[in-house]
Amino acid sequence: MITSKTDVQPVKVINGNFFELINPRNSNIKNYDISVLEVDPGNSGRYHFHKLGEEVFYILDGKGKVTIADQDYSIQKGDCISVDRGQPHCLKNDSDQMLVVLLINSPPLSDEDHFLI
Repeated sequence: MITSKTDVQPVKVINGNFFELINPRNSNIKNYDISVLEVDPGNSGRYHFHKLGEEVFYILDGKGKVTIADQDYSIQKGDCISVDRGQPHCLKNDSDQMLVVLLINSPPLSDEDHFLI
């Protein structure tokens, strides 16, 4: 299966646009999903955690900050960040350019495993 960001409809989220590229709903993949998140300048996600899920962020473009377990880290293009299950986390774009992030989640993201803090 080959999917392009231009093939999927973006989902408007609190901090920008979310593109679900490969997931169990559109492929035979069952154990992970891959998405692209575009975080608008000056925006951030909500601090949250996953009881079951592990997450990897790969920064495709831009720069910003990630908070993991109350520790802030500067991030930029080329950085790869892992978030263990249970670790509270949040992405923030504190720049004037779009922050573009490749997300890999295992198991696939679900509303049932998304807990706001």
